[in-house]
Amino acid sequence: MSGRVAALALVVAGLGALVGARLQVTTEVTAFLALGDDARAARLARALAESELTRALVLVVRPGGAVDPDLAARAGAALEEALAGDPAVSWVKGGVAADVEREVHALLFPRRAALISVAPDDELPALLSDEGLRAHAKEVRRQLELPTAPLVKRLLPDDPLLAFPRALERLEAAGGDGLRVHQGRLLTPDGGAAVLLVGTVASPFDTASAGPLLARLEAHRARLSAALGAPLALERSGVHPFAVAAERSIRADVARISAASTAAIVVLLLVLFRSPRAVPASAAPVVVGLLAGASAVLVLHGQVHGLTLAFGATLIGVCIDHPLHVMTHHALTPRGGPLAAARAVWPGLRLAGLTTVVGLGGLAFSGFPGLREVGLFTTTGVLAALATTRWLVPALLPPAADPTPLQRGAARACAAAFAALRARPRLALAPALVAAALAAAGLSRAG
Repeated sequence: MSGRVAALALVVAGLGALVGARLQVTTEVTAFLALGDDARAARLARALAESELTRALVLVVRPGGAVDPDLAARAGAALEEALAGDPAVSWVKGGVAADVEREVHALLFPRRAALISVAPDDELPALLSDEGLRAHAKEVRRQLELPTAPLVKRLLPDDPLLAFPRALERLEAAGGDGLRVHQGRLLTPDGGAAVLLVGTVASPFDTASAGPLLARLEAHRARLSAALGAPLALERSGVHPFAVAAERSIRADVARISAASTAAIVVLLLVLFRSPRAVPASAAPVVVGLLAGASAVLVLHGQVHGLTLAFGATLIGVCIDHPLHVMTHHALTPRGGPLAAARAVWPGLRLAGLTTVVGLGGLAFSGFPGLREVGLFTTTGVLAALATTRWLVPALLPPAADPTPLQRGAARACAAAFAALRARPRLALAPALVAAALAAAGLSRAG
């Protein structure tokens, strides 16, 4: 017995060291999107989650006080310089080059055919019809008579439909009251704040990278405020702040719920068993189950989703019932000590644990990667909790225990309830019928 306990204790210590060294929590929502050939929307969402669009941050740095475009431009330039050398930043853009027209031409002109219309199915047939081409020819002839004729002549050989000017006109019309340029810097329309576009190396859902980057942004803001002699406000827009906030919220919720539930359980155990040993004995299976589940996920996936921790901890929490059965049997039937009590209730605990594993194991075949992770976490945790209850919990209990008045009263009440069910067998079917009715109602709503 002591050898098994020692071996199990070493395994638990190893699991704790693994989780402590490698624990990395992710909040990437795409883990809970469906897989499969027919899940086109899910695949698109996953592609967008890793795209340059989601990796982009929009920063607005606004000096306090009166509107000062010169100060805003200096603040934007200083922040861009600070971010240029950041290892988490792949690119940063807060200004406009002197040859911006050439850059616009290099970007849009090779794509002129794709930009010819925003509704090609509706507009192109009319444009390419005989009547449309005659009207276009008249328009080209009119433009050749204007002062801009040299530019039109240069475009016509490669762009006979003048798709490039059309794209420029649409961009200009869509701009409205957009950004303005001052001293080569992008400013807000009122000129009171600088605008920077930032691309990150890692996905915004990689909170291990996004969190420190946002912290460094705040440090840059404080440093630049002191350097420029004006308080700066930094506004951020992008996926990164939401991903980091979601992870922090999940961590806070898990910590808060765990603390409240742990306190309530500790009080209940002390009231019911009146022994300090009841607390570590009942907590051991749950703690070992959580460590085992987290270790399995970390080994196979390298990180644990926040929702896996939240839901998995709740599901594994049911294993606290296992040591309670052992402790109650040990107190009410003390013959043979705690090991004999664990051996006596083991068939029932094993059945309960394995049915839980079978039920949760179905998640491993889900079409959602996140649910597969939850299935791996919980099934591993429940099996570890079972082993802990069988071989470690008895070593944590005293050789002999006297039942408390509350335990005796609860035992008498349970015995009376079971006697009533034996006397009325049909009454015992009521819980099963209620469960079946609820399951049928749930299936009808799911369909």
